[in-house]
Amino acid sequence: MEETAIVKDVSGTLATVVVQRTSACAHCSSNKVCSSDEEGSDSEDSVIEAINTANATIGQRVIVELKTHTYLKGAMIVYALPAIALLAGAIVGKGMLSDMAMFSSMRPDVVSAIGGFTALFLAVIAVKLISGRLEKKTEYKAVIKRVLDL
Repeated sequence: MEETAIVKDVSGTLATVVVQRTSACAHCSSNKVCSSDEEGSDSEDSVIEAINTANATIGQRVIVELKTHTYLKGAMIVYALPAIALLAGAIVGKGMLSDMAMFSSMRPDVVSAIGGFTALFLAVIAVKLISGRLEKKTEYKAVIKRVLDL
């Protein structure tokens, strides 16, 4: 996936770029998640860190690439893992926790909800830890492929 961006800052081999949203973003169900919180930036743009292989300088327009499998892997971790955990926790809660003495007096659907939300909570913590680790790896960072204007 390639996007046009403007270099905001350069620090060694990394550059902070402002990715300009495209028409494809308007059709994405997650377009509100990608908004930037930085002061002074347009809410229609996203600020990301990219590996500066093109030796771009501040203010230049560049092409930034994020590998599709990287993007899909991130989406699976962020969205699928919590959803699967919620379902699995609800099933385990109803099937196994209902038989435990501590939960035997409770209705099975309440025990199922307790199991599901507990698993969801643990999955959100796991997602936070996993994303923090992946964020540090260079193979999961965007790459500046070329400079559009000099």
